[in-house]
Amino acid sequence: MSRKINIIDPQYFDNQRACEFRLNETNVAYLTDGAYLCLGAKGTNATQNEVRYNRRAGIAAMVSSIRLLNGGDVLAQLDNAGPWMAWKGLNKDNSNARSTKKLGFRNQALMRGDNPERNATSNFQQLVSADAEAVGVGVPNGSLGTTDATTSVGALELKEFLKELEVLTALPTAVFGNLRLQVRFTTDVKTVCEQFANVATNAVSAITIVKPMLVIESISDPGVISQMMSSMAQMSFTCIESDRFVVPAATDGVRSTNTFTLRGFNDKVLNRVLIVNSPTEANQGVVARDLAGTGNLEEALDAGKLNSIAQYRYTVQCRVNGQAIFNGRGHGFDSTLGATEGAGYNHRLAMTTDTWGDVSLCQAGNVTGMVYGDGITIVDGTTNPIFTILEEKSINKVCMGSDYTGFRVQNRISHLEFDISRTGLATANLAIATSQFANQQLHQIIYGEVPKVLTIQGGSYRVSYL
Repeated sequence: MSRKINIIDPQYFDNQRACEFRLNETNVAYLTDGAYLCLGAKGTNATQNEVRYNRRAGIAAMVSSIRLLNGGDVLAQLDNAGPWMAWKGLNKDNSNARSTKKLGFRNQALMRGDNPERNATSNFQQLVSADAEAVGVGVPNGSLGTTDATTSVGALELKEFLKELEVLTALPTAVFGNLRLQVRFTTDVKTVCEQFANVATNAVSAITIVKPMLVIESISDPGVISQMMSSMAQMSFTCIESDRFVVPAATDGVRSTNTFTLRGFNDKVLNRVLIVNSPTEANQGVVARDLAGTGNLEEALDAGKLNSIAQYRYTVQCRVNGQAIFNGRGHGFDSTLGATEGAGYNHRLAMTTDTWGDVSLCQAGNVTGMVYGDGITIVDGTTNPIFTILEEKSINKVCMGSDYTGFRVQNRISHLEFDISRTGLATANLAIATSQFANQQLHQIIYGEVPKVLTIQGGSYRVSYL
């Protein structure tokens, strides 16, 4: 079976908004296993090797949504792509980190490497590592550039975006005769970049997308294609769908509970769920602050706008068709276990890892933040700090953490409801952030695995929910 490698330019391309690829060769089958989307970005003052891509999502940070269509039929899609791809940066070891232009993670570290020095002060925001972890070791982030020639371009497998393609490994054009891949972009500096200014402190602006390419293999042997089609009579696969609601800003020192109803998953089977606390502020929880907490640094705090903001005394309850998923007050902080215990945080992180697999967040890394030294850091017997678990009495010494919640529903949805409880931070000015990073209004994005089935008969097909 001979394979042909197709390097496809976009039929339509707007360097700030979107592009569309056409897969319109006749009498072939496109092979999605090994299909790559090549992406890069440039900008004013985005100096090569100084201004890097988003620490966690890499080049995927510039994608806001992506869809594979046949005519007007959606075969695969991912909306709210940026926060999802940032989550995937934590959800696995980045064996392809050099290609995707993002920093590698290890189980011992919440984040590898510290932020660059500013004003002769080394800022170790969220550097949580074992003593063997040397700063700067590992695969560096790819960098943007100011021109097409200097921009670092990376390649990312399509199935990293489109989970459906893990099963739909072949797309015969005898069935799918009008294939289109649509990609929508974001050029927001605090989403795409890790640094917002170059070393000379010139602000990065006017981000544009370098003309992308699609690399995909195809075969044209009629016998092989016929065998493929016969094996595709009925295929079940899983897609990632999302819905969202807005959590209002919290009041300092006040615990609040809000209830939300989602309808985006109605009449669908919902399996695994992931909750992301997406920031709405321009700087809070997005831009790093100096050690004194008196000003912002021109670089992202963690994954910038793609981070999931850590919350103070966060609890979630999910009701499916009227039945509560969790016992009692919900999943997370439980005030009945003692106000100073922080009870439920590690349980919630443990359930997230049980549901979605390994996550590069250390124990208690999903609390409001990690304690930042100042005489209370555990030492391993030499001079290298490891980490300490947050103590509420040391709240003035914490820096911002990352917080995801994952669990299983595994039910058909007719009514889906969430209770979200959190307490507003009373401290006005923290060491690395301010209380507003946790208290801000949030876009709570709910990602869910939804099963579908593809049925092919003759030259026609049907995609439906289970």
